[in-house]
Amino acid sequence: MARRRTKKRETRSAAATAAAIAVTVGAAALMALVARNAAIDAGRLPAPAEKLNMRLALAAAARPVPALPDGPLAAARGGAAAEPLAWEPFFVAGRAAEQAGRYQDAMRLMEEARRRRPSYSPARLLLMGYYARFARYDEALAEADAAMRLSSQARIAIVPVLADMIRYPGARPGLAAALAEDPVWREAFVAAARDKARPEDVAALLAELRRRRPAHGAGLEAALLVQTLVRSGRFAEGRAEWLKLVPPAERARAGLVFDGDFVGARAPAPFNWSFASGEGGRAEIARAGGGEPAHLSVSYFGAQAAMLAEQTLVLTPGRYLLSVGVKGDRQQLSGEISWRVRCLPAGPELGALRLQQFRPAYVGERLAFAVPAGCSAQKLVLAGAPGDLAQPVNVDFAQMRLVRQ
Repeated sequence: MARRRTKKRETRSAAATAAAIAVTVGAAALMALVARNAAIDAGRLPAPAEKLNMRLALAAAARPVPALPDGPLAAARGGAAAEPLAWEPFFVAGRAAEQAGRYQDAMRLMEEARRRRPSYSPARLLLMGYYARFARYDEALAEADAAMRLSSQARIAIVPVLADMIRYPGARPGLAAALAEDPVWREAFVAAARDKARPEDVAALLAELRRRRPAHGAGLEAALLVQTLVRSGRFAEGRAEWLKLVPPAERARAGLVFDGDFVGARAPAPFNWSFASGEGGRAEIARAGGGEPAHLSVSYFGAQAAMLAEQTLVLTPGRYLLSVGVKGDRQQLSGEISWRVRCLPAGPELGALRLQQFRPAYVGERLAFAVPAGCSAQKLVLAGAPGDLAQPVNVDFAQMRLVRQ
């Protein structure tokens, strides 16, 4: 009984995949074919003997319409009789069978269209949907890969559907096998999955992938797991997975704040620094040299509010002290630059170190703050706020430390 229920759930999942594919297939086929036939009105078929009939039938079959009218179906039957080696009649008949709910027949007809013209990407797109409907995921993925190689428009349509397939256990081995070959659509796939995949599904896909190649070759998918954990609010788990991505030589910098010495440690966001560069200002790592330590070099232009640097922290409840060396090229600033700590995802601000006066040599500045219960993660942000005058300023920060008191 349990096995029957599992099979039923898998079939429903496959059907959901096919429904999503049907939408994208219609759009992709429309782009690929209708543009070439824009001057042709498919509702006004010429006499059956004319060769144009088959082109019209094909254009009509490629459109995402509820059902094909009788004209294109008649043209397909006539074309099959007149040209037995043609592929178009099988494509049209396959679409008609699909629209009538006869998916097994549609699949067989579309396979014949593919056999006769392997380079026609809409047929492969449709076959991808048919195979997924019946949980034949490896074949679906093979068609997807072929269609994406044939058409850039097909790639745009297919990648989000593949990202959605992560949730189906039956699809993950095939996805892992395809990703292990480092296909051209791999980065786009990871980007599409970032905002929709569940962490547990990504973890299962990552485990499948790592069985097929060394762990260091699955960095994109491992980073995807971190991103989905963070998006789900599971920050501590996300940081634990993130640490696995940090090179061993850099892990020593993984204190309460990462790379507080601003040496440019190699590690991805969000638990490492990310810096802004835009109309409001810019921030970047400056290496040690000329008697200067490595530091964070900031240019705030003073005309508008700006986020200049940020890092996600995972601090347990308690009291903390943040310290950092600061120097700047303007003695007094009309606005301010501030280090701020707030709870995630949208909790209260825990403290702010506001800076308006600067000296040409480093001065130690401190911020004491408390993390309350229930605040499982925090964002440390360097921000610029304008004042009455739009005054630019260059500020350097060095040797940031965060300790629990």
